[in-house]
Amino acid sequence: MQEFSSVTASSYDAESLAPMLTEKAQEGWSVVSIVSAGTNVVAYLTRGADAAAESDTVAVDTDTDD
Repeated sequence: MQEFSSVTASSYDAESLAPMLTEKAQEGWSVVSIVSAGTNVVAYLTRGADAAAESDTVAVDTDTDD
């Protein structure tokens, strides 16, 4: 199953989109399309549902040698 999201930046400050996309890429998102929408630039993103589960998983310390 696919999961979808979007990231929006002002077209007057479009270069601010790059760090947002870099952060999302680290979470497993891929860019589907980038479009101009009036005074905004919108990037549409997708990732597999299994990538979402991996990025939301927290490591648990099971060491009981106290």
